[in-house]
Amino acid sequence: MLPLFVVENIPDRGDVVIEGDEAHHAASVVRVKVGERISVTNGKGRRAEVEILDINKRNIGCRIIDVIDEKRARTILTVVQALTKGDRARETIELLTEGGAEIIIPWSTWLDFYLNFAIKSLYFHISSQRCASHRNI
Repeated sequence: MLPLFVVENIPDRGDVVIEGDEAHHAASVVRVKVGERISVTNGKGRRAEVEILDINKRNIGCRIIDVIDEKRARTILTVVQALTKGDRARETIELLTEGGAEIIIPWSTWLDFYLNFAIKSLYFHISSQRCASHRNI
């Protein structure tokens, strides 16, 4: 499975440029190399397999090898996904979108909410105690 990146526009043939955060992620995190094949999508049903020609700090130049126009499915796949820790969130979202999910709803358990609330309350309590101790000086 080829790594997938989002671009604004995919022409029928020629070159396409990956820009901004997508280019930074491809170069710095995924560490794609010149000559490697990846997939790009415009998020509107058009996908292309491309070969990387050039990598610099701001963008990645690619040559289009194959363009695929996918018909929009009549069914909309909605996924409710538990929040993941660390770098697994990006991988989860990539797999869900490649699998056809159009709507991804982040889900948090009551325990997550309660622990977050408890930590904030404890921080507020400690902060207010520090402020009170400074007033007595």
